[in-house]
Amino acid sequence: MESELRSLIHLMVARHATDAHLTLRFGRLTLRLRCPERMIDDDSGMFDGRLLHYLKYISHLDLGAMSTPQSGSFTRQYQDRLLQFRFACLGTQQLQTGVLRLLNLQDLTRIEEICNDADKCALFHALCHQRHGLALLSGPTGSGKSTTLHALMHEAATFNHLQVITLEDPIEITDSSYVQLQVNEKSGFTYEVGIRELLRHDPDIIMIAEVRSVETAHMIVRAALSGHMVFTTVHAKSCTEVFARMREFGVLMHDLRQTVTFVSTQRLLLNAERNGKECIYEVLHGEALRRFMEEERLPAGHLSIEEEIKSAWERGRIACGVLEEEIGQ
Repeated sequence: MESELRSLIHLMVARHATDAHLTLRFGRLTLRLRCPERMIDDDSGMFDGRLLHYLKYISHLDLGAMSTPQSGSFTRQYQDRLLQFRFACLGTQQLQTGVLRLLNLQDLTRIEEICNDADKCALFHALCHQRHGLALLSGPTGSGKSTTLHALMHEAATFNHLQVITLEDPIEITDSSYVQLQVNEKSGFTYEVGIRELLRHDPDIIMIAEVRSVETAHMIVRAALSGHMVFTTVHAKSCTEVFARMREFGVLMHDLRQTVTFVSTQRLLLNAERNGKECIYEVLHGEALRRFMEEERLPAGHLSIEEEIKSAWERGRIACGVLEEEIGQ
């Protein structure tokens, strides 16, 4: 099955696909690729149901757990680089589905390669110099949060020579310029345990991949209150929704006022050339952030993510049709 996997990888790279969706129903496998412009069906017939089981095997998943959601990861050499993959599956006795995500199709390690807005780039560069506080990056699934986060960590470690330690589950983008720790729930190395351990290693910057629980949220805030610079991500659709999500985790607004120094939300949209993606950001920082946390309303002149998307469309940065899909105009 290794040759079929190689063919799938070649197909994903050639189509610039981030994900391959596999569905096995009554012994028949269907394959769809998430490409820059749309989902594409593969009708080549070169893949069969054994590929899905092989992906489970090389991702170190339980082959007998047919109805239990599972996820794992693996790497493969492709041409002159090592590609990283994450595989997630779920199903029933009659239906099995899996999603194979290619994590590092492109080497996006610099802010300028992700963000084409000079003002936003300047804010991100300044953020990499901060030595205390809490930066909350947000956006829906697939919006590029991890890519942005790792680009910031790379800059802080490589150009600012700061001691960066991350805690991730899984490690999606490998970078030798900083220390990356992998959460392992089975062995007891949870987010909570990991945060306690990494605080003992004198970090300048702590990156927690995602706020997933009440306890993790509180430990992140405590780490920021102790004088560290902490970065993390939150599933939220706007900068203002970030605060609502944190409060859902039981974090007090008082503690957020004491720690939060930067908030962003982002969308990954089809670019004007229709051959790649453009990342659009809404950012809340400085006086605007302080005023929002005090008054819970955005200051005049602040652009929401919808307004940022509209502005990008007007400047020819994103494809026609994207505006209507994103903000319904």
